[in-house]
Amino acid sequence: MTELEREEALSDFFRNRIRKSDLLRQDELAAPTPGAIMTDRNPLDRNLHDRTFLMNPAHSDWHAAWEGLTRHDSNREMAAKARAMCPFSGESWQYMGSYNNARGNVHEFRHRHHPGMNGERVNVRVFIQGGAA
Repeated sequence: MTELEREEALSDFFRNRIRKSDLLRQDELAAPTPGAIMTDRNPLDRNLHDRTFLMNPAHSDWHAAWEGLTRHDSNREMAAKARAMCPFSGESWQYMGSYNNARGNVHEFRHRHHPGMNGERVNVRVFIQGGAA
């Protein structure tokens, strides 16, 4: 089997194992204020790019977002919860980006081969109330 065939086989294997995003409870995400239009769950929202940003380690939410990630159910049995490195693929948690809504910031993380979840892909959103963009 060539390297390309191996990569395609692995890609097909993992594509079939991907499950829906693992989100925090919907009530932990900010509820819209009365009379406001809730747009952050609408993928066609034209103003979404105005609210998206990338955190750097100096951002005020940085440590709280990673701490929130360590409390996710997928990391329960992991020793190094913020990394959760897979011994087979070398994959670990990756920060994907953030956006703010009316009540705070939502930070998105992914793990493409989580060892605590039988190698499944896991996506997590961590909400920080009142965070600054």
